[in-house]
Amino acid sequence: MSNKFPMSNPPAADQCSRTAACLGHCGLVICWALVTGHWSFVQAATFHVAQQHPQAADSLELETGWRFSADDKEAFAVPFHRDEAWPTLEQALGRAWRLANPRVRGGFVWYRCRFTPPKSPFGDGPLVVEVGDERTLDKMFLNNQPLQPAWLSEVMPSRRSPFSAAYVVPQGLLKPQENVLALRVRDFDILEPNHVGRVTIRRAATADMLNVGLKAVARDGKDGCELAIGSTFERSLSAALAFRVEDYFGKALREKRQDVQLAPRGVERVFLPIESGADYKVVAWAEWRKERGPESWEYLDPTERFGLRDALRLKGPWEFRPVTQAEGFKLPAPGDGWKPVTLPHVLKGAENLPTHRAWYRLRVQVPEAMRGKRLCLWLPSVRYKAEVFVNGQKAASKPNWDLPDEIELAGQPGATSLELLLGVTDYIAGLAPELPEPKDGQHGVPTRGVIAAAPVLPGGYSMGFDEIPELRGYPAVRVAAVAVRTFIEGGKRLRVTTKLRNASAEPRRVAVIQAVLERGKLVKRLPEWAVEVKPQAEAEFTTEAEWHEAKLWGPESPVLYQLSTRLETDGQPLDEHHARFGFREFGVRGAQFTLNGNTFHPRGASHWYPRLQPRQAEVFTCSRMFFPAHREHWLSVFDEIGAVVTQESGFGANNADSYALEDDRLYANLLSEFRRVIVHRFNHPSIMFWNQGNELRWYESKAATQKLGDLADAMKALDPTRLVTQDRGLDLGGRLRVYNPHGLAQDVGVTPVDVRWFATRPEDIPPIVRQRRSLLLGERKPWQCAPQWDVEKPVFEGEGLYVTEGRELGGWWLGDAAYLPEPIEWRPLAIRLWADRLRGLYHEVYRQAGISGFLGHV
Repeated sequence: MSNKFPMSNPPAADQCSRTAACLGHCGLVICWALVTGHWSFVQAATFHVAQQHPQAADSLELETGWRFSADDKEAFAVPFHRDEAWPTLEQALGRAWRLANPRVRGGFVWYRCRFTPPKSPFGDGPLVVEVGDERTLDKMFLNNQPLQPAWLSEVMPSRRSPFSAAYVVPQGLLKPQENVLALRVRDFDILEPNHVGRVTIRRAATADMLNVGLKAVARDGKDGCELAIGSTFERSLSAALAFRVEDYFGKALREKRQDVQLAPRGVERVFLPIESGADYKVVAWAEWRKERGPESWEYLDPTERFGLRDALRLKGPWEFRPVTQAEGFKLPAPGDGWKPVTLPHVLKGAENLPTHRAWYRLRVQVPEAMRGKRLCLWLPSVRYKAEVFVNGQKAASKPNWDLPDEIELAGQPGATSLELLLGVTDYIAGLAPELPEPKDGQHGVPTRGVIAAAPVLPGGYSMGFDEIPELRGYPAVRVAAVAVRTFIEGGKRLRVTTKLRNASAEPRRVAVIQAVLERGKLVKRLPEWAVEVKPQAEAEFTTEAEWHEAKLWGPESPVLYQLSTRLETDGQPLDEHHARFGFREFGVRGAQFTLNGNTFHPRGASHWYPRLQPRQAEVFTCSRMFFPAHREHWLSVFDEIGAVVTQESGFGANNADSYALEDDRLYANLLSEFRRVIVHRFNHPSIMFWNQGNELRWYESKAATQKLGDLADAMKALDPTRLVTQDRGLDLGGRLRVYNPHGLAQDVGVTPVDVRWFATRPEDIPPIVRQRRSLLLGERKPWQCAPQWDVEKPVFEGEGLYVTEGRELGGWWLGDAAYLPEPIEWRPLAIRLWADRLRGLYHEVYRQAGISGFLGHV
């Protein structure tokens, strides 16, 4: 294959070295700039946007002159310590190497470098020393003085980068004559030992001197955001803190710039209250010496919906009460045993589920703006079934595979208050009804007993709400849904499908007015049209328009648009609806994915952590998300940063045999769930794959293979704009366009690449491996010592790069260095994250062979 992962035209060597040296200053989610495409995810919902690195003319890279000692003495920091007997490093410090001396394992080693800087290489201003990988670095000394990191944890709980870090050089410490830089470094067996990456002295940037952090907080009874700016400098500093508040569509609602005077390593804080339900995100940055620093983002959590639909978000506090098997969901509900909870609220693990059922109760005042309208309860998801009662009357029974959905609260148009009572059943809601129900406190299901996407492994036992329901008020005639599809091949064009709903008893003729906005500014009008909607019925219409000027959505430019739909009758407004979308097109060309007609390599992480770690610029481009476990909010975040998502159902067998893979009821429930999720989430540009589930063992049954293939066809019919995959489902015996294995090195003769022993002669391969037969192929496959692609379709490894836990290693994203086109025997691979060097070499072989993409299983 000609296309190499991740780039078909590797950068020149000097570009690569600069990229590696910049690892910490090309920060990102999540949280992963709208202008530059460079992001840093930090702590829950806070993001940091990266700033370009200073020019090479302002830096000095210390590649040579390093000496090493396996002893550990504080005296090694002293400049006049005699180190002539220390061995020199044969390779540059920025390249991977290992110690042969086992006694060092688990202790500390020292590096020392004597250097004389060129005359005035840095220009005016403060300096920093940057290391390419700080995770093993314990201490840094310049001329016997310890250097402090350019990071204030009280401002930013997490660094912008998981790899590189800058340390502030006090003014006057760097001498024009000889200097000594000493590093005390931890030694880890599980990492690339003693590896600290490239070491560079450079002029400090605004990002080094000033940290900006944001945190959603409540103060004096008001929800809002606390902004903090801190100086890493050892002297007083004059700077400015600037911020703006945006709505969901990127429109600036208000902006401010505030001068601050910071004490040495001092911090100033500002509280910004939420002013309206449209407040969605705070964007903040520091300014110093006319230079703007990287942006930080914080997502707000208003009680009212942020401008999509008028709605009251029912966060609570709710009342919660376990329900025994004998009690059931009988009215009136019990009077005692209740405790307050706030949504989202999910009980996980058998030890936290003494019963399989629970009540959730909320008394809510209907906002004045909704009174007289048709009230609906928006229920995005539940684990795993909800009986819905309103003011003592049953309104609906909704398993998760019938969600998301709106439940009309009939008979409540003039209500000023409501009592919502939701009876929730855990994973046993997914059992075949003819099976005996597990008793309270007992967990586990019979083999082939589950007929819905309700995870039943011990780690999957759960009950509750991952997302927040909403109370919505609608006019009798309204916009029920809008789906936006964009086309690039054959010319840019826009197709909008609009569904209207008339809940009245009379036919209504309405005018439909639609326009596209970018950050609040009109950029395109769509043709207006009129339609008559029959009583108690829906009407659906599609319009299409060319749009040659549309800006494309992707990792480098995640441009988002707002489609505004307004209904009028006789010139009077009836309803408004707003949808956000990105102009993009996914595809397949041979064995590669495409985005907007160009080869695209999705790569990232397959697991989701409460605190997401940073990714490097244009390295993290994909993540794996599950429903209902992950809130839709994170899809919006991925829309904004230009990363793609493989959106996976809760159909997670994890190689177990709990699911009734030959039962038609299972596939009816799966299709119902996918239909609702696809319709509701269709406009998120970040969703690239609809993922059937995880490790389903379909190959053990011809009937299951056929049914899952039929399900894939139905999913493709529902959404032809995206690809269908199944984690470790390979390609479902040829039914899918994507080949998805888990661990390409593990299935000899099954996966398209056999490289577990790629550096081994065939005769040296263990007999048990040589003799292993493929369940899928049913025959022995000739051994290959080099990568061999068996299929002419994209190969997307769903789980790989198994990362060791401990010392905050579990959540790191792949680093830029993993993709530098340098020889594998000395390149500082991302294998420093992995349990063994060989696994890193596996993935280097995949990359050089042209794999389409992969996710690290971290």
